[in-house]
Amino acid sequence: MLFVLTAAPAGAQETLEAVRRFANAYLPASPDPVEVRITANGQAPGGSYQVITASRGNLEKNRGEVVTLVVDPQAGTVNAGFALSLAPQGIPAEQLVFFAENTLPQVLAQGMGGSFRVRWPSLVAKPTGVVQLATTFSTGYGWVRMPVAVTGDGKFLVIGESWPLYRDPREVRRERLAEAKLAPDFGAADAKVTVVEFSDVQCPACKRAWGELKPILEKLPVAHVSAHFPLVNNHPWAFRAATAAVCFGQKRKELIPAFKDFMFAQQAEVKLDTVDELVFSFASQHGVEEASLRSCYMQQGAMDTVLAHLALGYRVGVMGTPSYFAGGEHLPLEPQAFQKRLTAILAAGGIPEKAK
Repeated sequence: MLFVLTAAPAGAQETLEAVRRFANAYLPASPDPVEVRITANGQAPGGSYQVITASRGNLEKNRGEVVTLVVDPQAGTVNAGFALSLAPQGIPAEQLVFFAENTLPQVLAQGMGGSFRVRWPSLVAKPTGVVQLATTFSTGYGWVRMPVAVTGDGKFLVIGESWPLYRDPREVRRERLAEAKLAPDFGAADAKVTVVEFSDVQCPACKRAWGELKPILEKLPVAHVSAHFPLVNNHPWAFRAATAAVCFGQKRKELIPAFKDFMFAQQAEVKLDTVDELVFSFASQHGVEEASLRSCYMQQGAMDTVLAHLALGYRVGVMGTPSYFAGGEHLPLEPQAFQKRLTAILAAGGIPEKAK
């Protein structure tokens, strides 16, 4: 595979090579070359950092993928997501803690909607160029951790999870997904590969992908997990539908994909004030007692499950829906490429690093 790299000083070449390897494994699988471009070099009081854009495919024709990587060589970490310029001249170190805790929540709310809480870390293990902030946002149904960092000179805000720079992100994703102990809703009981789908039933792109990819999943010897990632700021009824899916899955796992089919079929007509009626209509059609559903639907247990799925999504690098992962690898959404890559992962025993 060909990689295009911008020139870097000899001392930075090792880091740049690590970034190249990380980007290749982090972005959705593709035979297209990866381009890695340094967009900023920074020097904070605690150390240096780099802002790097990694892309693959034809972005102009919306046939590519891009991610911003903010690299902290001292910590050996990379925050993957997107970066925003806070102040061209930076924020003085003596003002940065106050800015992070008091001004940054307003900046995030203006840019993303909702309410945010930000806390500076109480203990920094060693000097660093990028500071990981303890940040949560309100979904309206509970608070969720969001991965947010700031460069130590106050020039850049980073939205995106922190990853070990010198480990394959697919391996790290496998570990994070395994820790969550997600239960499959359909597929082979002895499957070597589990496909984890982060989706939102109010999302048109999720509906399209489900229609195209579900037949592929059903014919391959894989298991499938529905992880809920409702985009609460843009999709007002998605969270309620996600809690309903959790409740139906507790009754019978096969009700989760059936409920997705049901909601996707009516997606364009569903409103916030009609979603409850549809949830109970589905329950009636599938033999779920109303009283039993009411004891679960939009109750704390179901809401906590959805909030946990949201937090997990951020931990594995979900920045939009739908996102499908197999063996820790982010799968392409184009059906032919999806099937080809998933078949290769199956042939490699579920380890995408070994897949050809």
